[in-house]
Amino acid sequence: MLTNVALPAFFVVVGSSVAITELDRPERWLALAVGLVVAVVGKPGGSAGAVLVTTFAAGPLLRRRSASSGSGRSGFGPVRVP
Repeated sequence: MLTNVALPAFFVVVGSSVAITELDRPERWLALAVGLVVAVVGKPGGSAGAVLVTTFAAGPLLRRRSASSGSGRSGFGPVRVP
């Protein structure tokens, strides 16, 4: 409930304090463009990178767990009943 009110109010306060008149030189426009590109690319890139890292780490971690248990089984998959 609080975020429904506080979050929009935060963006109103922050947005009203932005001084667009400070973008009076080309290097400031360039800095704005670079920051915007980094933010847009970094958002999905960072989350996709984290998903890939955890995916690639799962195999070696499960093999290490299997080797340390001594039974040769990781605890996953079908169970054979004699």
